[in-house]
Amino acid sequence: MIKLEETGNSNEYITNMLLKMKELKASDLYLSWNRTNVKLQFRVNGVLSHEKYYISKEFAETLKFSLVAYSGEDEYLKVIDGKLNFELNDKMEEFRLSVAETVNGYAIVIRQYDFFNNENNINDLGFMPEVITSVKEIIENNRYGLFLVTGATGSGKTTTLYTLLNYLKNNKNAMIKTVEDPVEVYLDDIDQFQINLKGEKKYHVTYNTAIKTFLRQRPDYILIGEIRDEEVAEYTFRASFTGHFVFSTLHTGSVENAITRLFDLNIHKDKIEDSLCGILNQFLVPKLCTCKIKDGKYYKRNVDGCEICRKNQKPGYNGLNVVGELAQLKIETGNYKKENWIKYISINENLNYLLKNGLIDNITYNFYKVEDNVIK
Repeated sequence: MIKLEETGNSNEYITNMLLKMKELKASDLYLSWNRTNVKLQFRVNGVLSHEKYYISKEFAETLKFSLVAYSGEDEYLKVIDGKLNFELNDKMEEFRLSVAETVNGYAIVIRQYDFFNNENNINDLGFMPEVITSVKEIIENNRYGLFLVTGATGSGKTTTLYTLLNYLKNNKNAMIKTVEDPVEVYLDDIDQFQINLKGEKKYHVTYNTAIKTFLRQRPDYILIGEIRDEEVAEYTFRASFTGHFVFSTLHTGSVENAITRLFDLNIHKDKIEDSLCGILNQFLVPKLCTCKIKDGKYYKRNVDGCEICRKNQKPGYNGLNVVGELAQLKIETGNYKKENWIKYISINENLNYLLKNGLIDNITYNFYKVEDNVIK
């Protein structure tokens, strides 16, 4: 068991933090400055752990400077978003580092990169079969267009997108290019470009520059990592008009919210009608452990847990299930209106599938089910 009592050695403490993160299989590690101390906490299976550690602000300050130094970022920036490279057990590991200055000091989040398996199969993503069938139809039957994957941070969008790219690479012998900030997963036989907006401005490489360059290289598919603002949204749609199939992501909570968000980013309906062919919204829910108990027609969690799940935040749950909401659109006038969608698979249909197959319980189903198009 790795201890996290304060020590005088920041390098040793960072090592223990990251090893603890791996031990817990935590997706995120948080350092939050209070008025008198700093709290350290982990997120495991999508839930904040009850296990908390407190260190002095003075020691936390040395940790902050060490973390930023390892990332290679400018320590004087008020907001930092970059990569953290750190050696663990004689192996260089990569994490995502986010630092923001707050009224009490800083808020630091370290995210563990998912270990993407190049053998990942599109059918093993965890979506209900109807979702996978529709996604395949969208990406295989459209010569050009835009396919969006939406959801909150940590909802598995990157895993889904890279599995789709892997599928196209292996089954379509496709030339694929990506434009990302940052590149989160490395794939063989795919050209991946890291946006560079650091250092002298004359050396900056923007989304616009990278996309223009890749379009001249005649790819079959392009991934634009995330639509964050009006500029990137415009470039993304522009790329999809040129006869290429484009993938990208948005941070929204539903398919309909994704379309609303595009309008908010000043994407005119004409561009949506000429390009958008599919939206997959996804989020993660707790998965029942194999020690689940039959409860009438369905299953419920074993509150006592077993050897596998007893140490988890909530015994009886182990891991996460993906829930997907999908809209399949035709590139034509009015395609953004729900009544014109070719196919729509709702969140509730996905939850029903998981419930009937013993992957979630009624508590999870009732918490996440949608009423009046609003996630509870």
